[in-house]
Amino acid sequence: MTSTKSSHDLASHDTMTIRHYCQGIGDCHLIRLAGEEGPYWILIDFGVHSSVKGGTEVLRAIAKDILTQTKKIDLLVVTHEHWDHVSGFLYAAEALEDLEVDKVWMPWTEDPQNPLARRLDTYKGQAFAAVRSVMAKLEQSGSPSLRAKGAHLESLLGFELGAKGDRVRAARNKARDIAKSVTYLGPSDTPLPLDSVPGLRVFVLGPPLDDTLFNIETRTSEM
Repeated sequence: MTSTKSSHDLASHDTMTIRHYCQGIGDCHLIRLAGEEGPYWILIDFGVHSSVKGGTEVLRAIAKDILTQTKKIDLLVVTHEHWDHVSGFLYAAEALEDLEVDKVWMPWTEDPQNPLARRLDTYKGQAFAAVRSVMAKLEQSGSPSLRAKGAHLESLLGFELGAKGDRVRAARNKARDIAKSVTYLGPSDTPLPLDSVPGLRVFVLGPPLDDTLFNIETRTSEM
């Protein structure tokens, strides 16, 4: 297996086990909790950055290993819409077909019904279009240094869009659609309980729901 794994037990072997998958630039954690009705499984993210060689094979190997641990995920947590956190749901979709996912939690920024989320999404789209325009001009220039800067921009944009255009949204939607239900969460003073896991509370820390804290100003000249 290309990726490496480590487990760390807290309190006792029956309380919690955390399995971290170290696939390079990417994120994936499998958590086993002791629930009232048996193990309660949480999967946090599942992706690898496009710059990691053999990333697809690594993700498929991770999916295979997850299935050796459990065939059901009680809670899938998709922390945010970056390629290195969600690409596995697209690249290793077939490997996950035997995995049953009950619930998925996503940030309020992915909620299609949230007005502020839609404003932010529009801003991101405009910003990405501007960056793509700059990249195209740099690529067309005859200067090696300018073309190198364009390649650097493309690498940075890979976190947002993936290796071949705007595929990160398709990967995010795959993660959403494999679950029986989806809940969009924002920061709250009230911690969330987990079904059948007594004594455990989950705090959602952000992003903030106050648009003034984002301090976004669209300047036509910059776009």
